[in-house]
Amino acid sequence: MSWLKENYEKVALGGAAVIALGIGALIITGDAGKVEPEKNPTKENTYVLPGRVDLANYSKALTQKSSAVFPQHLGADLNTFIAFPLYGVKGTDGLTELKEDTLFHGIKLSWWKKHGLEDYRFSGGGENDTDKDGFSHIEEHQGNTSPVDPKSHPDLIAKLKFTDFKPSRYRIQWTSIDENRVNMTFSVGRKSSSDFTKLGETFPTKQQDKKYLDRFKFVKRGREMNPTTNFVDEFVEVEDLLKKAVTKVFRSDGAKKFTDWQVTLNLPTPTGGKKFTVPEGGEFSLPYKAGGKGYKFKIEDKRDPKLKKLKSVDIEYKAGDITKTETLLLKGTKPVVQKKADLIEDKAPVEEGKEGE
Repeated sequence: MSWLKENYEKVALGGAAVIALGIGALIITGDAGKVEPEKNPTKENTYVLPGRVDLANYSKALTQKSSAVFPQHLGADLNTFIAFPLYGVKGTDGLTELKEDTLFHGIKLSWWKKHGLEDYRFSGGGENDTDKDGFSHIEEHQGNTSPVDPKSHPDLIAKLKFTDFKPSRYRIQWTSIDENRVNMTFSVGRKSSSDFTKLGETFPTKQQDKKYLDRFKFVKRGREMNPTTNFVDEFVEVEDLLKKAVTKVFRSDGAKKFTDWQVTLNLPTPTGGKKFTVPEGGEFSLPYKAGGKGYKFKIEDKRDPKLKKLKSVDIEYKAGDITKTETLLLKGTKPVVQKKADLIEDKAPVEEGKEGE
């Protein structure tokens, strides 16, 4: 009896911990030392606690309000709180101590605490958007931006959508006047204009459609093999000042056809506004406003006159001092997935003298 008095607190504390963790129950009868057999054996759950077991700290934790079962954790990394800071991980045995680097929706607990967010407690909390800027908590974390400041978010290019397009066709043809000049004929539909153009000068100067005025520059003249006719032919090089592209036009080819593209873009964020259109080579801002700068619509190697549909466009922009290009797929277009049969496997080099073995 004296031993029980001396160790009463330890015995009581140990009994409380056993009951809280559901390790089992002892059934003791009134008969001295006799234990009756269980009619319905209970399932035994044994939890291996990490590190040294400090019953005093665990006992204290059991009395706190945080030692409860939170059903809202379903779908998150937590299964059930046993006694904070302990938790069970789905699909695993035992208990784990809750730490600052514990992941919730792939994000460390310390990040959630830093921004004062409780969304980590809920299923789908990573997809929530606290500051209503159009970016989820996961996207804000990946972009190293603030999830509670609507002015701090990843680049809006990540949300930009390519929804429609419209082609515009034109033709360029030239004939020789003398060594210093050529006659440049520019046509759109049934409208044409001609200019006596010197090397280094721009054209057309009389086109009724103002968007084409002085857009092209005569930059070079020469002779070489025409790949279309396989004969040596005269050519001129014409620079499109809008697209920053130089094209070679052979004299015997007649009118060379070109295509301009206009695309419709959409920024589905709270500040995105309505859909807007941009001509090829045109610049715009995000969110869009008339005369805005920062982003440029380009089409690389897609000026084939036979091309009737755009499946993607390139948007060029700056991230700090680095120029980047984002490719946008037309709405409803699935990305091309390369088949395994199309992949060429790299073969290890054959050592000298081993060939044919």
